[in-house]
Amino acid sequence: MKHVADAKKLIAEGKSHQALAVLDNLLGLAPQNHDALRLKAQILDSQGRFDESLTVLRDLSRHDNISDETMRELELRTFEEREAVVYSELTPEGRWYFAFPTQQVWISLYGFFGCAAFLLLSPGLIGQEGSGNLLGLLAAFLVFVALPWIALMVVHCVGVKRILVGLNELRICHRFKQKRIVWKDVDAAVIQYSSDLKSGSLSLLLYQQGNHEPLVRFNVSKKGSVVKARRHFVRSILTHVDSVSYVCVDVSHENETGSPPPSSSETA
Repeated sequence: MKHVADAKKLIAEGKSHQALAVLDNLLGLAPQNHDALRLKAQILDSQGRFDESLTVLRDLSRHDNISDETMRELELRTFEEREAVVYSELTPEGRWYFAFPTQQVWISLYGFFGCAAFLLLSPGLIGQEGSGNLLGLLAAFLVFVALPWIALMVVHCVGVKRILVGLNELRICHRFKQKRIVWKDVDAAVIQYSSDLKSGSLSLLLYQQGNHEPLVRFNVSKKGSVVKARRHFVRSILTHVDSVSYVCVDVSHENETGSPPPSSSETA
């Protein structure tokens, strides 16, 4: 249908916010349109409206002749709910979410291939009589071996180790320090998203009443989140907050529901 094509064009142009309005208008006339429902679920998920997106997918799965892509997406979302059991732990304090920084993975890969490169280069640098380019050998060791290990130590010491979504508080633990936020001090949550689906930008901010600076900011995007079961993590936090707002950062930072304006702060 023409409206679905229009929505896809808007999404390709980085205007998913407008595409959602087109899809809602179309679904008002044709509520069984599979393509429109699938695109709507995709946009809602990119905006951090995870429960709404999952509801659309589940409703779509009850229709006849649904696409394999829709079934794969629904299976992926269902599998992620099981991931929360693997990548978190339920304790009397609350649920601990373990952090897996993306940088750590890439640095580890760099270190692995760096060690292999150093082993291949070192015989040529040393020479047959053991008196080769010692300066070049030292430089290769620093670049391919020492540098990734130093970077891993920095990420390990400075990065987030785990996060507690407790009954009374939110606790963000680094290696040598931790930040505690009591739920009674949290007045509102804001989820910031980008209208450009390619950027995948998605952040969760928590605010205290009367304070325009967020108490904490979490990157909960697919690529940037340190928490694996990010949708489960966001849902757990929002159960402790009364006011939740969704803000498109591409629209002059105007808040859709009147919550505090977005601003920079500590990033977890």
